[in-house]
Amino acid sequence: MSIRIDLPNLAELDAKLKALPDNVQKRIGSRALKNAALNCAQVAKANCPRKSGQLLASITIRKKRSRRYKGACYSVRCGAGMFKGDTFYGGFLEYGYLHGSRKLGPMRKFIPAKPFLRPAFDATRSSNIAMIQKNVAEGIDKYMAKKGIPQGT
Repeated sequence: MSIRIDLPNLAELDAKLKALPDNVQKRIGSRALKNAALNCAQVAKANCPRKSGQLLASITIRKKRSRRYKGACYSVRCGAGMFKGDTFYGGFLEYGYLHGSRKLGPMRKFIPAKPFLRPAFDATRSSNIAMIQKNVAEGIDKYMAKKGIPQGT
């Protein structure tokens, strides 16, 4: 699950970040997003249905390249992804499915979803935004202190 979050009302933090070199900007932003993704993954693991524990163990974060957006992108996912690999059934649990052969047509029984990834994202959304802001501010301050740059600039 990948969702883009734009952080509003951050003109001062954005100005400080843009004053830094590009590689430092990427490093600070990537670390902040990774911490937020880890937080979301912890909540997803807490919400995850447990029968064998395989699905729970497969919940990971992954850094992705975005063709659409410039910058870092992390996703929380199950194993190889929804409907892929050994934990393919994570997608069925997340979205629901029709049980039985396709030959049965409308007689197939709908098994409702038992989502665990989307509720984890929704539950951590506001705390993750605050965490990203805090981590970016700390990263900027840490870099400026390391380089001996006064905090007012």
